[in-house]
Order: sequence, then C-alpha cells, then structure tokens
Amino acid sequence: MTKTHFTESLPRKRMAADCLIMDQSGRLLVLKPPYKGTWDLPGGVIEEDESPWAAARREVREEIGLAVDPGRLLAVDWIARSGDFTEVIAFLFDGGMIMPEAIERLVVQPAEVTTFRFVSPDEAGPPP
Repeated sequence: MTKTHFTESLPRKRMAADCLIMDQSGRLLVLKPPYKGTWDLPGGVIEEDESPWAAARREVREEIGLAVDPGRLLAVDWIARSGDFTEVIAFLFDGGMIMPEAIERLVVQPAEVTTFRFVSPDEAGPPP
C-alpha cells in the first residue's frame, strides 16, 4: 500500500481558525452568522493546504472587511459534534485591538455575517 493510499484512508477532521479582537474598552468582537443560532468570533473554516494563521487572516477579511495579521496562538481546542455541525479542531489567535475608526469601516458580508457587536468577557462566556 502506498503512502497516498494510507493517508486517504485516515479520518478527516474539520478545522477552523478564529481571531480574538478587542476594542479599546476590552470588549470582544462577536459576529452573528445567518446559518446558526449563536454568536461567533471572527474566523472560519481552514481550507485544504491552508495554514490556520492564513485562514484566520482570510476569514476575518471575508467576513467583515478587516485586514488583520493574527498574533500569537492563544488556544487550540476540540469542539464536539453539535446538531448539523461536525466536530472541529479550533485555533484561536490574538487579533489585536481595533480602533474606533476601523470599527466604523467594518463591512459585513451578508452570506457570512448578519451583524456584529462588542461584548464584555462575562457576556461572551458559555451559556448557562
């Protein structure tokens, strides 16, 4: 059996890369996707042969028109299957601080984001 055949037989996992972006008040930027009932961080699915860092950068630009160079990797986590969503390995990068003038220039892409807001870390916590 060749190496190509062996790797093709292995399980595949979905991966995602997000950015933690804060405003000057220390609130987190969250987005409301039209395809799920929860708020989300800016970011999304890592494409084939794309690094997590590059995916985070691309996804933030696609979703809200913000050019960001993700900073250090803050966390890697596994998220279990939930409803129609498969399990995912998630990478979280430091997206830095966004200034008020940049917030005014954010443009949501309706296919990916319906609106955005800033929330305190307490508001962003897991649901009860």
